[in-house]
Amino acid sequence: MFVSSTPMHQDRRVKAHHRFVSARPVSGLVVSLFLLLLASAGPASAEAPLEVNSPITDDARVLGADRAKVDTSLKEFTSKTGLRLYVVYVKSFDGLTGTDWAEMTAAQSAIGFTDILLAVSTSDNHYGVAEPSEHGISDKDFNAVAADTIRPAVNASDWPGVAIDAAKGYEQASEDSGLPWKLIVAGVLLLALALALVVHRNRRRYDETHVIRDQNGQPVDPLELMDLDELIDKAQLSVAGVVDPELKIQLGRQLSDLLATSLRRSEDIRRSLAIDIIHRALNLGRTKTAGAENAGDAIP
Repeated sequence: MFVSSTPMHQDRRVKAHHRFVSARPVSGLVVSLFLLLLASAGPASAEAPLEVNSPITDDARVLGADRAKVDTSLKEFTSKTGLRLYVVYVKSFDGLTGTDWAEMTAAQSAIGFTDILLAVSTSDNHYGVAEPSEHGISDKDFNAVAADTIRPAVNASDWPGVAIDAAKGYEQASEDSGLPWKLIVAGVLLLALALALVVHRNRRRYDETHVIRDQNGQPVDPLELMDLDELIDKAQLSVAGVVDPELKIQLGRQLSDLLATSLRRSEDIRRSLAIDIIHRALNLGRTKTAGAENAGDAIP
Protein backbone atom coordinates (compact mmCIF):
# COMPACT_ATOMS: atom_id res chain seq x y z
CA MET A 1 0.00 0.00 0.00
CA PHE A 2 2.72 2.42 0.81
CA VAL A 3 4.55 1.74 -2.39
CA SER A 4 1.47 2.15 -4.47
CA SER A 5 0.49 5.46 -2.79
CA THR A 6 3.71 7.21 -3.63
CA PRO A 7 3.13 7.42 -7.37
CA MET A 8 -0.44 8.59 -6.72
CA HIS A 9 0.71 11.60 -4.71
CA GLN A 10 3.34 12.36 -7.26
CA ASP A 11 0.72 12.22 -9.99
CA ARG A 12 -1.48 14.75 -8.12
CA ARG A 13 1.41 17.10 -7.63
CA VAL A 14 2.23 16.90 -11.32
CA LYS A 15 -1.37 17.63 -12.30
CA ALA A 16 -1.53 20.58 -9.94
CA HIS A 17 1.72 21.86 -11.31
CA HIS A 18 0.40 21.67 -14.86
CA ARG A 19 -2.72 23.53 -13.86
CA PHE A 20 -0.66 26.34 -12.34
CA VAL A 21 1.65 26.55 -15.30
CA SER A 22 -1.19 26.60 -17.78
CA ALA A 23 -2.98 29.38 -15.85
CA ARG A 24 -0.04 31.81 -15.83
CA PRO A 25 -0.27 32.84 -19.51
CA VAL A 26 -4.03 33.45 -19.13
CA SER A 27 -3.66 35.68 -16.05
CA GLY A 28 -0.83 37.58 -17.70
CA LEU A 29 -3.00 38.25 -20.73
CA VAL A 30 -5.81 39.58 -18.52
CA VAL A 31 -3.42 41.88 -16.67
CA SER A 32 -2.01 43.16 -19.96
CA LEU A 33 -5.47 43.88 -21.31
CA PHE A 34 -6.44 45.65 -18.08
CA LEU A 35 -3.37 47.87 -18.21
CA LEU A 36 -4.03 48.60 -21.86
CA LEU A 37 -7.58 49.66 -21.05
CA LEU A 38 -6.37 51.92 -18.27
CA ALA A 39 -3.79 53.49 -20.54
CA SER A 40 -6.31 54.06 -23.30
CA ALA A 41 -9.00 55.35 -20.93
CA GLY A 42 -6.76 58.01 -19.38
CA PRO A 43 -6.20 60.30 -22.41
CA ALA A 44 -9.77 59.77 -23.67
CA SER A 45 -11.26 61.24 -20.50
CA ALA A 46 -9.31 64.49 -20.88
CA GLU A 47 -10.06 67.02 -23.56
CA ALA A 48 -7.99 70.01 -24.61
CA PRO A 49 -9.63 73.43 -25.07
CA LEU A 50 -11.77 73.32 -28.20
CA GLU A 51 -13.68 75.53 -30.63
CA VAL A 52 -17.32 76.07 -29.66
CA ASN A 53 -19.86 76.69 -32.43
CA SER A 54 -23.18 76.34 -30.61
CA PRO A 55 -24.65 77.34 -27.24
CA ILE A 56 -24.51 73.73 -26.00
CA THR A 57 -21.50 71.42 -26.39
CA ASP A 58 -22.04 68.08 -24.67
CA ASP A 59 -18.91 66.05 -25.39
CA ALA A 60 -19.35 64.29 -22.04
CA ARG A 61 -22.82 63.11 -23.11
CA VAL A 62 -24.50 63.95 -19.81
CA LEU A 63 -27.58 65.92 -20.90
CA GLY A 64 -29.52 63.32 -22.84
CA ALA A 65 -33.22 64.17 -23.02
CA ASP A 66 -32.66 67.28 -20.88
CA ARG A 67 -30.78 69.02 -23.68
CA ALA A 68 -34.01 70.62 -24.93
CA LYS A 69 -34.67 72.15 -21.49
CA VAL A 70 -31.17 73.61 -21.39
CA ASP A 71 -31.52 75.01 -24.90
CA THR A 72 -34.82 76.69 -23.99
CA SER A 73 -33.29 78.19 -20.87
CA LEU A 74 -30.35 79.64 -22.79
CA LYS A 75 -32.63 81.16 -25.44
CA GLU A 76 -34.84 82.78 -22.79
CA PHE A 77 -31.74 84.16 -21.09
CA THR A 78 -30.59 85.79 -24.34
CA SER A 79 -34.01 87.24 -25.14
CA LYS A 80 -34.32 88.82 -21.68
CA THR A 81 -30.79 90.15 -21.22
CA GLY A 82 -29.25 90.53 -24.65
CA LEU A 83 -26.34 88.37 -23.45
CA ARG A 84 -25.44 84.87 -24.62
CA LEU A 85 -24.40 81.93 -22.45
CA TYR A 86 -22.38 79.06 -23.91
CA VAL A 87 -22.19 75.81 -21.90
CA VAL A 88 -19.55 73.14 -22.55
CA TYR A 89 -19.51 69.70 -20.90
CA VAL A 90 -16.31 67.61 -21.08
CA LYS A 91 -14.92 64.71 -19.07
CA SER A 92 -11.80 66.53 -17.88
CA PHE A 93 -9.96 69.81 -18.32
CA ASP A 94 -6.77 68.08 -19.48
CA GLY A 95 -4.75 69.21 -16.45
CA LEU A 96 -5.83 72.86 -16.68
CA THR A 97 -7.82 74.86 -14.19
CA GLY A 98 -11.46 75.39 -15.03
CA THR A 99 -10.97 79.11 -15.62
CA ASP A 100 -7.95 78.60 -17.89
CA TRP A 101 -9.74 75.91 -19.88
CA ALA A 102 -12.85 78.11 -20.30
CA GLU A 103 -10.84 81.17 -21.31
CA MET A 104 -8.74 79.23 -23.83
CA THR A 105 -11.89 77.71 -25.31
CA ALA A 106 -13.53 81.13 -25.53
CA ALA A 107 -10.44 82.48 -27.29
CA GLN A 108 -10.62 79.70 -29.90
CA SER A 109 -14.34 80.20 -30.47
CA ALA A 110 -16.55 82.94 -31.89
CA ILE A 111 -17.27 84.34 -28.43
CA GLY A 112 -18.18 88.02 -28.38
CA PHE A 113 -17.53 90.73 -25.82
CA THR A 114 -20.89 90.07 -24.13
CA ASP A 115 -20.86 86.25 -24.29
CA ILE A 116 -20.33 84.08 -21.20
CA LEU A 117 -18.76 80.62 -21.53
CA LEU A 118 -19.36 78.09 -18.76
CA ALA A 119 -17.20 74.96 -18.90
CA VAL A 120 -18.00 71.89 -16.78
CA SER A 121 -15.73 68.89 -16.10
CA THR A 122 -18.05 66.01 -15.23
CA SER A 123 -15.44 63.47 -14.10
CA ASP A 124 -14.05 65.58 -11.27
CA ASN A 125 -16.97 68.01 -10.71
CA HIS A 126 -15.02 71.12 -11.63
CA TYR A 127 -16.12 74.14 -13.61
CA GLY A 128 -14.73 77.35 -15.06
CA VAL A 129 -16.22 80.55 -16.43
CA ALA A 130 -14.83 82.84 -19.14
CA GLU A 131 -16.13 86.24 -18.14
CA PRO A 132 -16.82 88.68 -21.01
CA SER A 133 -15.30 92.13 -20.98
CA GLU A 134 -18.70 93.82 -21.18
CA HIS A 135 -21.84 92.27 -19.73
CA GLY A 136 -23.54 94.86 -17.53
CA ILE A 137 -23.11 92.69 -14.41
CA SER A 138 -21.02 93.81 -11.47
CA ASP A 139 -18.01 91.69 -10.55
CA LYS A 140 -19.54 91.01 -7.15
CA ASP A 141 -22.77 89.65 -8.65
CA PHE A 142 -20.87 87.72 -11.31
CA ASN A 143 -18.77 85.94 -8.68
CA ALA A 144 -21.85 85.36 -6.53
CA VAL A 145 -23.57 83.47 -9.36
CA ALA A 146 -20.55 81.18 -9.65
CA ALA A 147 -20.32 80.48 -5.92
CA ASP A 148 -23.99 80.35 -4.97
CA THR A 149 -25.61 78.96 -8.11
CA ILE A 150 -23.16 77.08 -10.32
CA ARG A 151 -21.03 75.41 -7.63
CA PRO A 152 -23.97 73.68 -5.81
CA ALA A 153 -25.29 72.22 -9.07
CA VAL A 154 -21.82 70.97 -10.03
CA ASN A 155 -21.29 69.40 -6.60
CA ALA A 156 -24.62 67.62 -6.97
CA SER A 157 -23.72 66.44 -10.50
CA ASP A 158 -26.92 68.08 -11.69
CA TRP A 159 -25.58 68.67 -15.19
CA PRO A 160 -28.73 70.16 -16.79
CA GLY A 161 -29.23 72.24 -13.65
CA VAL A 162 -25.75 73.74 -13.99
CA ALA A 163 -26.73 75.52 -17.21
CA ILE A 164 -30.32 76.28 -16.23
CA ASP A 165 -29.39 77.66 -12.81
CA ALA A 166 -26.50 79.65 -14.28
CA ALA A 167 -28.81 81.28 -16.82
CA LYS A 168 -31.30 82.22 -14.09
CA GLY A 169 -28.52 83.52 -11.86
CA TYR A 170 -26.98 85.70 -14.57
CA GLU A 171 -30.41 86.97 -15.54
CA GLN A 172 -31.14 88.03 -11.97
CA ALA A 173 -27.70 89.61 -11.66
CA SER A 174 -28.27 91.51 -14.89
CA GLU A 175 -31.56 92.90 -13.57
CA ASP A 176 -29.96 93.87 -10.26
CA SER A 177 -27.09 95.61 -12.04
CA GLY A 178 -29.42 97.69 -14.22
CA LEU A 179 -30.11 97.51 -17.92
CA PRO A 180 -27.80 95.36 -20.04
CA TRP A 181 -25.25 97.45 -21.86
CA LYS A 182 -26.61 96.34 -25.25
CA LEU A 183 -29.96 97.96 -24.46
CA ILE A 184 -28.19 101.07 -23.25
CA VAL A 185 -26.11 101.29 -26.41
CA ALA A 186 -29.18 100.67 -28.54
CA GLY A 187 -31.01 103.47 -26.74
CA VAL A 188 -28.09 105.85 -27.22
CA LEU A 189 -27.90 104.99 -30.91
CA LEU A 190 -31.63 105.57 -31.37
CA LEU A 191 -31.37 108.90 -29.56
CA ALA A 192 -28.41 109.92 -31.70
CA LEU A 193 -30.28 108.93 -34.86
CA ALA A 194 -33.35 110.93 -33.83
CA LEU A 195 -31.18 113.93 -33.03
CA ALA A 196 -29.41 113.64 -36.37
CA LEU A 197 -32.75 113.56 -38.20
CA VAL A 198 -33.96 116.65 -36.35
CA VAL A 199 -30.74 118.51 -37.08
CA HIS A 200 -30.84 117.48 -40.72
CA ARG A 201 -34.46 118.57 -41.09
CA ASN A 202 -33.85 121.90 -39.41
CA ARG A 203 -30.68 122.48 -41.38
CA ARG A 204 -32.44 121.66 -44.62
CA ARG A 205 -35.31 124.01 -43.81
CA TYR A 206 -32.83 126.67 -42.74
CA ASP A 207 -30.80 126.31 -45.93
CA GLU A 208 -33.89 126.46 -48.12
CA THR A 209 -35.97 129.14 -46.43
CA HIS A 210 -33.88 131.12 -43.99
CA VAL A 211 -32.57 134.44 -45.18
CA ILE A 212 -28.80 134.29 -45.24
CA ARG A 213 -26.33 137.05 -46.01
CA ASP A 214 -23.99 137.32 -48.93
CA GLN A 215 -20.38 138.47 -48.81
CA ASN A 216 -21.54 142.06 -48.68
CA GLY A 217 -23.77 141.42 -45.67
CA GLN A 218 -26.98 141.73 -47.64
CA PRO A 219 -29.81 139.25 -46.93
CA VAL A 220 -30.20 136.56 -49.57
CA ASP A 221 -33.12 134.14 -49.75
CA PRO A 222 -31.81 130.63 -50.67
CA LEU A 223 -34.86 130.22 -52.88
CA GLU A 224 -33.51 133.00 -55.04
CA LEU A 225 -30.63 130.70 -55.96
CA MET A 226 -32.95 128.03 -57.41
CA ASP A 227 -34.02 127.97 -61.05
CA LEU A 228 -37.66 128.29 -62.10
CA ASP A 229 -38.31 124.57 -62.59
CA GLU A 230 -36.97 123.78 -59.13
CA LEU A 231 -39.12 126.51 -57.61
CA ILE A 232 -42.24 125.19 -59.34
CA ASP A 233 -41.57 121.66 -58.10
CA LYS A 234 -40.99 122.89 -54.57
CA ALA A 235 -44.10 125.05 -54.68
CA GLN A 236 -46.21 122.04 -55.66
CA LEU A 237 -44.75 119.95 -52.84
CA SER A 238 -45.21 122.77 -50.35
CA VAL A 239 -48.88 123.26 -51.23
CA ALA A 240 -49.47 119.51 -51.01
CA GLY A 241 -48.18 119.53 -47.43
CA VAL A 242 -50.44 122.36 -46.21
CA VAL A 243 -52.99 121.27 -43.58
CA ASP A 244 -55.10 124.44 -43.27
CA PRO A 245 -57.97 124.00 -45.77
CA GLU A 246 -58.51 127.72 -46.39
CA LEU A 247 -54.81 128.41 -46.92
CA LYS A 248 -54.56 125.38 -49.16
CA ILE A 249 -57.36 126.70 -51.38
CA GLN A 250 -55.70 130.11 -51.67
CA LEU A 251 -52.32 128.61 -52.46
CA GLY A 252 -53.93 126.20 -54.90
CA ARG A 253 -55.31 129.14 -56.88
CA GLN A 254 -51.91 130.81 -56.93
CA LEU A 255 -50.32 127.55 -57.99
CA SER A 256 -52.82 127.17 -60.84
CA ASP A 257 -51.95 130.67 -62.03
CA LEU A 258 -48.28 129.82 -61.77
CA LEU A 259 -48.73 126.71 -63.89
CA ALA A 260 -51.06 128.33 -66.40
CA THR A 261 -49.32 128.54 -69.78
CA SER A 262 -52.00 130.77 -71.26
CA LEU A 263 -50.90 133.71 -69.11
CA ARG A 264 -47.92 135.50 -70.47
CA ARG A 265 -45.59 136.35 -67.62
CA SER A 266 -41.89 136.93 -67.44
CA GLU A 267 -39.68 134.38 -65.73
CA ASP A 268 -38.92 136.83 -62.90
CA ILE A 269 -42.63 137.25 -62.13
CA ARG A 270 -43.18 133.49 -62.11
CA ARG A 271 -40.15 133.00 -59.87
CA SER A 272 -41.44 135.59 -57.40
CA LEU A 273 -44.87 133.99 -57.38
CA ALA A 274 -43.37 130.55 -56.75
CA ILE A 275 -41.24 131.87 -53.89
CA ASP A 276 -44.26 133.54 -52.33
CA ILE A 277 -46.25 130.30 -52.53
CA ILE A 278 -43.42 128.38 -50.88
CA HIS A 279 -43.04 130.90 -48.06
CA ARG A 280 -46.77 130.95 -47.31
CA ALA A 281 -47.00 127.16 -47.47
CA LEU A 282 -44.19 126.83 -44.96
CA ASN A 283 -46.07 129.31 -42.73
CA LEU A 284 -43.02 131.40 -42.06
CA GLY A 285 -44.98 134.64 -41.88
CA ARG A 286 -42.61 136.33 -44.27
CA THR A 287 -43.52 139.54 -46.07
CA LYS A 288 -44.03 139.26 -49.80
CA THR A 289 -41.15 140.38 -51.91
CA ALA A 290 -41.66 143.17 -54.38
CA GLY A 291 -41.63 140.70 -57.21
CA ALA A 292 -44.31 138.63 -55.53
CA GLU A 293 -46.49 141.68 -55.05
CA ASN A 294 -46.12 142.46 -58.74
CA ALA A 295 -46.95 138.87 -59.53
CA GLY A 296 -50.06 139.09 -57.40
CA ASP A 297 -51.10 142.29 -59.20
CA ALA A 298 -50.63 140.52 -62.49
CA ILE A 299 -53.11 137.80 -61.58
CA PRO A 300 -56.49 138.67 -63.18
